[in-house]
Amino acid sequence: MPTRRIGLRVVHAALGAALAVALAGCDMGARVVSNGFAPGDDFSYMAQAKRGGGTTFGLISGAVSSDGSIAGELQVVRVEGGAVSKETAELAGTANEDGTAVFRGIGPDGADVTATLEEERAVMITDKEPGVPATEWQRASLPAFNGAVQNASQG
Repeated sequence: MPTRRIGLRVVHAALGAALAVALAGCDMGARVVSNGFAPGDDFSYMAQAKRGGGTTFGLISGAVSSDGSIAGELQVVRVEGGAVSKETAELAGTANEDGTAVFRGIGPDGADVTATLEEERAVMITDKEPGVPATEWQRASLPAFNGAVQNASQG
């Protein structure tokens, strides 16, 4: 009887190992971040803040490469009294295994900014204000961002 139990344990271990290899081969066994920044993702988030007589818009957009590095750009547009000023900066960072992202040097005084995605990726929350006095960013395309800026500049 002990030999039979050992044999069954060996068979179960072998089946478990084969299943793990099969699942890893088709990416079913891989960790999936369903609500965060992940390799292969493109992203684009916009914020808008009114201060005084003007409005500041920000767009953070980019892509996460297969190794988790992030490249993109930060656009900050200020509209006041019909005048428009625009600043664009390169965006670099890292997507972390927990689904967060760190954007290097775009925060106040050159600080790094950590971002998380919420509400099925519709909202990005940042721990600092990257060029725009806002920490909540809505998913938006470049045309939507440009349209919002144009509408604000036309009064």
